[in-house]
Amino acid sequence: MSNQFTASCACGKVRFVATAPPIVRLLCYCDDCQAAQAIVDALPGGKSGKTSQGATDSILFRRDQVRCVSGEEHLKALKLRPESSTTRMLPTCCNSLMGNYFSNWWPHVALRTFAAPAPSFAPKFQIFTKFATASCAPSDDLPQYATIPMSFGLQLIGVALQLRLRGNPPLTFQAR
Repeated sequence: MSNQFTASCACGKVRFVATAPPIVRLLCYCDDCQAAQAIVDALPGGKSGKTSQGATDSILFRRDQVRCVSGEEHLKALKLRPESSTTRMLPTCCNSLMGNYFSNWWPHVALRTFAAPAPSFAPKFQIFTKFATASCAPSDDLPQYATIPMSFGLQLIGVALQLRLRGNPPLTFQAR
């Protein structure tokens, strides 16, 4: 089995490749993810990738192991607030929310794919469930955390330290 993962926008013009296994796949219910879903779904043909429970399904990879292999010119930066460290990647070719990256110490890129087949690895847990609403209810099938579980936070700190020791390699792509 290949360690490579490919994520594509809804129309296939934008593609990302991750060259190593993911850190984790998770479902996020934070208020920012819900706000981004609403913005994207209101666009012509907008596809936020929201799950049937209202979560954002994200597959997290180390930022130095993700590259855009086609369509970078279509990536628009979506920031909910100018000062936010989170930049969401919105391909303007089809308005499908492909993921996000961070300008702070967070060491990962979160990807979503609209291509079949679905990823072979299942979500492990749900985060920021304290923001869940009646229309956005967490699944009973996975562990639920009101914020970020300590074990996951420590894992991200470990990944951040690994990247720091490697000179903190920059992203090889950028949404504009």
